[in-house]
Amino acid sequence: MFKDRKDKIQKETEFTQNPDLKRNKEKRDFKKITVGFTEEEYVRLEELSFKTDRSKLGCIRAGLRILAKKELER
Repeated sequence: MFKDRKDKIQKETEFTQNPDLKRNKEKRDFKKITVGFTEEEYVRLEELSFKTDRSKLGCIRAGLRILAKKELER
């Protein structure tokens, strides 16, 4: 998945230094949704997931946290 160990360490450092990208380990049994994607959206999600070494759902959650923080700070 990563070219070398140095690349993996760099990615891990990016995520630990940015609080919006930290992985959340809370129990997730409150609500569930089904989301449809276009092919383009799904391909982008797969690429992001691979690049960040996250699950697709983890990428969606991280994006939600970033957008919510940005919009609520207005």
